[in-house]
Amino acid sequence: MRIHFPVVRYPLWLAWLIGVPLIVTLVFLVISFFIFSLFFFGIAALIFGARVAWRRRRSRKILDGEYTLVKQD
Repeated sequence: MRIHFPVVRYPLWLAWLIGVPLIVTLVFLVISFFIFSLFFFGIAALIFGARVAWRRRRSRKILDGEYTLVKQD
């Protein structure tokens, strides 16, 4: 038993009319998402780096101080 599917052939201009704008839009969306991701992770890295630097600077202030040596006999 054979099953026959109807074959629909679209004109070439219709494929170009639908395909080219669709591909251009998808490429634009992918590039936009990539740029947004780079921007987002760059800002997150800057915030994280600033927080680490701030904590290190604060901890150095706490540990900085005067001390004296006491010798026991």
